[in-house]
Amino acid sequence: MSDATTVQDIDNVRWVRFDRPKKRNALRVEDVEVARAAVNDAPDDCRCIVFSGANGDFSAGADVTSFSGASMGKLEVSVASPGQQLLQDVRTCQRPTVAAIEGYCVGIAMDLTAVCDIRVASRSARFSMPEVKIGLPVIGDASLFERYIGLARAKEMLLTGGWYSAEQMNSWGYLNQLTDVGGADDAAGVYAKQLCSLPPRTVAAQKRIFEAWLQLPHREAHRVSVLEYAVTVAHPETAEWIERFQASRRGGRTS
Repeated sequence: MSDATTVQDIDNVRWVRFDRPKKRNALRVEDVEVARAAVNDAPDDCRCIVFSGANGDFSAGADVTSFSGASMGKLEVSVASPGQQLLQDVRTCQRPTVAAIEGYCVGIAMDLTAVCDIRVASRSARFSMPEVKIGLPVIGDASLFERYIGLARAKEMLLTGGWYSAEQMNSWGYLNQLTDVGGADDAAGVYAKQLCSLPPRTVAAQKRIFEAWLQLPHREAHRVSVLEYAVTVAHPETAEWIERFQASRRGGRTS
């Protein structure tokens, strides 16, 4: 029986799968580091990265079974630092990222879905940000929840630490697609195939533009987006993709 995070490359898609069945795929520091390496060291032909969980769960969040008493502060630092770095790596990744969510999606695992570009979940998914219940504030990229579901709902979720169904999160606009139980990986694969078919240089530029929109004041973000557009249009690969698109509209073929 597996007790690790696995990485598999299939048809230009890198699948990062959390697989700790006895812990509902709770993440240790080593699991986070494997996920970071999978993002940062992806091969050149990787066009998309999918995060998934085995055994019917995405992840129950950070593995806090060893947190106790005076050791809490030390352990919190050792877990939170790589975790926050993983979230930043995924959010700023030049490749598109997809979260395929079944079952438990808790704490830092839910943070991870927030920094992914596409989120699909089956009806079995249950979401929670329970940090407040163990005496910790929610930090970092959890700020994205306000953008996705609105401030009132984000406050409810983070201040109560409650549980939310996939149907509820979908109705709030958090998910790109809701599937039947067991269907999240297949749906994520469809998204990944579509993303792999697009010009990678343009997709990377669009992701940098999204990050500028997220981080910068409007005027500066507009300037960055115009520069990204100009650089992309000037690249020879862009002309090839434009010609390919035009040929497909004409019903012809390029050489």
